[in-house]
Amino acid sequence: MRKPKLIIDDITSMGKLPPQALDFEEIVLGAVMLEQSAYDRIALTVNSNDFYSEQNKLTFQAIEELSKNNEPINFVTVTKKAKELGTLELIGGAYYITTLTNRVASTANIEYNATVIKQKSTHRRFIQALAEAQQNAWNETLDIYDLIRSTGNEIDNLTLTKSKNDIIQIGTTAAKVYLDTENAKNNPSETVGLKSCIREINEKLMGYSAPDLIIVAARPGEGKSTLALQEALFIAEQGNPVLFFSMEMKDKQLVWKVLSQKTEIEVLRIRSGNISDTELTDIAYQSQSLKNVPLYFADGINNLADIKSVSRQSVKQKGIKFIVVDYLGLISHSVEGGTREQVVSEISRQLKQLCLELNVPIMLLSQLSRPTKGVSVKPPQLHDLKESGAIEANADGVIFIFRPEYHGVYNVDGFDEHFNENMAIIDVAKQRLGNTGKFLTAWNGKYNRFENDKITEFKF
Repeated sequence: MRKPKLIIDDITSMGKLPPQALDFEEIVLGAVMLEQSAYDRIALTVNSNDFYSEQNKLTFQAIEELSKNNEPINFVTVTKKAKELGTLELIGGAYYITTLTNRVASTANIEYNATVIKQKSTHRRFIQALAEAQQNAWNETLDIYDLIRSTGNEIDNLTLTKSKNDIIQIGTTAAKVYLDTENAKNNPSETVGLKSCIREINEKLMGYSAPDLIIVAARPGEGKSTLALQEALFIAEQGNPVLFFSMEMKDKQLVWKVLSQKTEIEVLRIRSGNISDTELTDIAYQSQSLKNVPLYFADGINNLADIKSVSRQSVKQKGIKFIVVDYLGLISHSVEGGTREQVVSEISRQLKQLCLELNVPIMLLSQLSRPTKGVSVKPPQLHDLKESGAIEANADGVIFIFRPEYHGVYNVDGFDEHFNENMAIIDVAKQRLGNTGKFLTAWNGKYNRFENDKITEFKF
């Protein structure tokens, strides 16, 4: 999409001043040159592009260069640096820089002043984004949905321009941790996060906690989508809003699976209507029970920017507490000149950042490569994660699913004595703050669900 010229310039030419705070800009510049440590107090809040006045912007650029080279910051050094950069005349010479130092007697309010500058800068960028969108909206050759998406992304990004100067002293966090621990002691629970429908997952992960990125990986057809859907429904039925991104199935297909799990009627029979009156009544009852369950499907969305945008909106509007993305291999993302491995790495990295930003756990499904024909199939390990080792690095937890009978395997080491063709191996292979380990759980292929009634832990 062609970038229009700066709309702010047009607004100024019409006699309207964009949001700005020239007095605050001059005071901040003077304060930085007055006290050596003042720059460090605002460096994470503003940069040169946040200054409205070109003179002030160029002056702050000289200050940034001095700081970068660990040089002292004062009237003399700023003047010298601006001369080296070739911007001294544009600034207004040494005289203008002198006037800045005469504006302030103290640096006491520099943090507040810097925050005001940042707010005005963000306000200008907001006006620019909206004006560009309006200008582009008249161009009927542009895809309207691309325009809406790009505009939404730009506005979303503006929310991230807030000051990053939010470092926290250890004692503050320790006090919060103590209160959390005291509450956990007085209100004992098997989880500290959102409860899983699988007992052993709760034991090892202590539930799904924010801001964790949990990878669920399996070869095709082994039930990763089924487990994710079960978890999503279970969590939502506890009153926690869940957002489910499905790139392979539409909402109807997902609901067919849910109703099959709940009614114990095969999906094919539900779809075809080959059911008894009693079964129809059961389907009606279970459908009604889902009426107020806060589980939301977002099907057909496979662009990373859209996933992030919808997630942000849904957290704000629906209070989403858990997000499922099914699955990694179908997510599109533009990484210029990037290999598939680089793309996958970037997607997993950005989704981890989204966990941190929204403070919600995200379950990201990943498909392992199909087994090579003629080669004995074994339970997957961390090095089997498809396409990129960065997936594991970005993940807080990794869960593998392996169904031996699906591959015609009946002699997995350590498994033989417990073997049952309707069993699945679930392996919590990584967990930053908890336990790892493998266990068996029942797999009911007829109704597409994992069952919690027969679980055995074992070791390979």
